[in-house]
Amino acid sequence: MTRIAIIGGTGLEDPDVFQDKTEVSVENTPWGEASTIWKGKLNSVEVFVLSRHGKSHELSPSQVNYCANLWALKQLGVTHVIATTACGSLREEYAPGDLVVVSDYIDMTKTRTYTHFGTSPTGPKGIAHVPAKPALDEGLRQMVIKVMKDTDVSFKENGTCVVIEGPRFSTLAESKMYSSFFGGDIVNMTLSPEAAIAKEMKLHYASIALVTDYDCWKESEEVSVEKVLKQMKTNARNAVKVLQKLIPLVAEKDWTAERNELTATIDGSVM
Repeated sequence: MTRIAIIGGTGLEDPDVFQDKTEVSVENTPWGEASTIWKGKLNSVEVFVLSRHGKSHELSPSQVNYCANLWALKQLGVTHVIATTACGSLREEYAPGDLVVVSDYIDMTKTRTYTHFGTSPTGPKGIAHVPAKPALDEGLRQMVIKVMKDTDVSFKENGTCVVIEGPRFSTLAESKMYSSFFGGDIVNMTLSPEAAIAKEMKLHYASIALVTDYDCWKESEEVSVEKVLKQMKTNARNAVKVLQKLIPLVAEKDWTAERNELTATIDGSVM
């Protein structure tokens, strides 16, 4: 059975477009407490919504308990995760207001728990050498792209995301380096380790990045919290348009072959 969760990033922590929304509780995971999770319906499909940064946006990107969040969703029977995340643009053509269907990422974070194997006394044991190509679930990603093509939103089908530690924004030198030397298209603070841990837990995971600004590399375009939050209001409305069309399609599809392939990949990677 397909069960879907949306991870709401900045601006989408508590979306009000869901019907019959109630808060659900999951007993503490092997990594401690997960962020707030809601259950509701979108176009008659039951979905879970996890507020990545907490109900009141009280958790910085480094404080998010990624293992606990994804484990809690898995305990609720979730099989597919559609994550939303704010991001800055590293290229002129990725404009504020664009939605980006992330295709790859470069991990520049420093202090996080990067795997759920062997990182908790009561969690799964072993070491998982999980293939990271593709970095995100390609079947789910292609479905997101198809829906965006049929929706009145500005979007990019691909994008390499440079994931930084945060919570500070990039320096000018860093911003230039991420695009020139790393080949990054966008920059954010939460895609890693979330995407990798989701894959380890056999969750089909895709990410929709919402461009809020030009980071700090562009002359006369300074990044600020005020500017980010203002742009996020528009971005959030467009993301909801996509989710309203996407959720029923994900729920209707037979994912048996994809689930078997993902299961075999992860089981075969654990030592």
